Amino acid sequence: MVNPDEIRLFNNLGLTSTQAKIYLHLNSVGNATAKKISDTANTPRQDTYRILNELFGLGLIEKKITKPVEYRAVSPEKCLKILIDQRNQETKKIEKEAAPIISALNLASKEKSIDESDLFLIGSRSKQGIFLNLEKLLSELKESLFVLSPFENLFPWLFDQEKIFEKTLKKGVKIKVITSKTNDKALLKFFKEEQKNQSFEVRFVSNRPKISFGIYDNTKILCEMSVEEGFLKSQALITDNSCFLELFSHYFNSVWNEAEKQVVT
Repeated sequence: MVNPDEIRLFNNLGLTSTQAKIYLHLNSVGNATAKKISDTANTPRQDTYRILNELFGLGLIEKKITKPVEYRAVSPEKCLKILIDQRNQETKKIEKEAAPIISALNLASKEKSIDESDLFLIGSRSKQGIFLNLEKLLSELKESLFVLSPFENLFPWLFDQEKIFEKTLKKGVKIKVITSKTNDKALLKFFKEEQKNQSFEVRFVSNRPKISFGIYDNTKILCEMSVEEGFLKSQALITDNSCFLELFSHYFNSVWNEAEKQVVT
């Protein structure tokens, strides 16, 4: 019987409970085939094969070239060292990625604290106010507009302000849009036309974004407070706070780098 404390130890080192269970089982029985492991460890055969491959990929078990293949666990000392080294590498990676963000946030917090003058919340019943702010932000654009939004939330951003949007592109404003994959003909037609302009780029993500916002000239953000309610019903946040700008910009760039380039036909 597997000791819960042993499972907990390996959970803390990054293994799932089933991974830990199979490793510990192999460590106690020695060499064993996948079938034997599945039967004696009481795990489904399909899960057993998958987890054995995962443990092998992590270097925590070894394969013996026999027919059928037999598996054996590396020593607990070696296993512990591998998992700790992996955890340390992950921590270093996170620290490296976080360093410039933390520096920027520390600088921003010294230069400018968050106060009521930086943040404006527009109520969900103030549709006219939302559109007036959106129109004002678009008309004042000089350099860039970065938008991340589910495709169904893009219509107020693009179609309802289409004339201003066209003028913005003609001014040479750089526009990047990230949205979920869609078969919506109107939106795809819009993207196809706009992609003729080198200042316009669009990328797609498979999963529907859980946030909808625009970054205007890297100086202001307009963000929906509820993606599910949509732009017309949701409250909207407008801010020029440097901390928020840094966070939203970093998030946008991260999603942009992972999003797919897709030629709209």
